[in-house]
Amino acid sequence: MNSSIKSPIFICGHRKSGTTMFHNLFDGHPELLVYPSDLNLLYAYFPTYLLPQYSNEERKQRLNKILFDDLNNDLKSNMLYDKLDVDKFRARFFLKLSDDFTDMKHIINTFIFAFSDVSDGAGKIPVIKETSIEIYASEIFTWFPDAKFIHLLRDPRDNYAALKSGVAQYYSKLGENEKETLASLINRAKIGMETGVYNLNKFGPKKYKMLKFEALIQNPEQEMKSVAEFMNINFESSLLAPTKLNSQTSGNNFEGNKFFQISAKNVGRWQERITDFEAQIIEFHFETLMNKFGYPLKFQKDERVKAAAEFYKWQNYRYFYNDRFKKL
Repeated sequence: MNSSIKSPIFICGHRKSGTTMFHNLFDGHPELLVYPSDLNLLYAYFPTYLLPQYSNEERKQRLNKILFDDLNNDLKSNMLYDKLDVDKFRARFFLKLSDDFTDMKHIINTFIFAFSDVSDGAGKIPVIKETSIEIYASEIFTWFPDAKFIHLLRDPRDNYAALKSGVAQYYSKLGENEKETLASLINRAKIGMETGVYNLNKFGPKKYKMLKFEALIQNPEQEMKSVAEFMNINFESSLLAPTKLNSQTSGNNFEGNKFFQISAKNVGRWQERITDFEAQIIEFHFETLMNKFGYPLKFQKDERVKAAAEFYKWQNYRYFYNDRFKKL
């Protein structure tokens, strides 16, 4: 394995917060080794498959599925299957992986080394994206003390609007309806934002950067110059155009719109895409964070409280309520 691989930079944020487009901006930069898909390891493998009830063979099968089968599907769906030899990548990974399938540092390092070997990545900085891994930042920094995080934030109302647009054709197939999608946002995005604030305070601005999606969209060159400085790389014009394996790529959305550059189309459009009731619920739960990050509230306190109470009726029965009277 190539021992010259540098400490990775992790891209994180809630799902549909713009992380895919942001991640693709780094592709093609001469100083960076950008993995073209989600890592998947930190939600589809860690921590569950570290538990003792799983055998090494089960762990190996799981790694093969979430890393290489998923990558194959991703590249095929984007017509990029000829841009990366996934079978060679897979073989290099498992050849170098030891029998310890519970050492996450070793697994991630082996994955980066294998990808570098098939991508001419010697001496480059690995850039890896995975949704919501800000919650594991403290653990990841123990594995990679010199790593850096870039945490992308988005107005939670716009974030939910993007998620809601995918319920019918995608999330419903995973058993998730609009209410469950909203409940997930309230739980996971809020935890992510609060953890991001904690991480920034704990690890400092030289290791952890929080970036608003809206600022990136409105002033892409200014923001990407700031990001380049944080990453300690030269600013290149390629940082303003999203690509995947050096090929043009469209935006990641559920509405069939094709964006081949940074687009502001859906910034601030939550008022057209979600109901007032949904926005009131979000504002109730995110009020402190929205004020902190400069996202103006639209609704009055009594409207927010009333909506949250109404939503709680469903949420309580869906997730928490246990009818002890059935036993009487």
